[in-house]
Amino acid sequence: MLADGEAFGDRLEMRGGPESTEIIDFRKYRTATRHVLTGLAQRVYALCRAPVSLAKLAETLKAPEKEVMDVLADLEGRRLLIGIGGEYLALAVEVL
Repeated sequence: MLADGEAFGDRLEMRGGPESTEIIDFRKYRTATRHVLTGLAQRVYALCRAPVSLAKLAETLKAPEKEVMDVLADLEGRRLLIGIGGEYLALAVEVL
């Protein structure tokens, strides 16, 4: 019998709603099995579906760069997104 995640390999699955986004982490090195994003974190993550800079995120969200940076640091710490060369990319794949 395969354990969760083994049938399709390590992955992050995302399901979004109007008030929250749920991310299920099937990876071996996960920090938690389930993450729920709300508020600014949910909006930041949604904008990171394509690579985007901190400045562009802050401008689009009309939020202070410090607040956006704190959210990005938290999401990176949970291994839900990656920052390379000053741009950030969400790692979860949306499932229906």
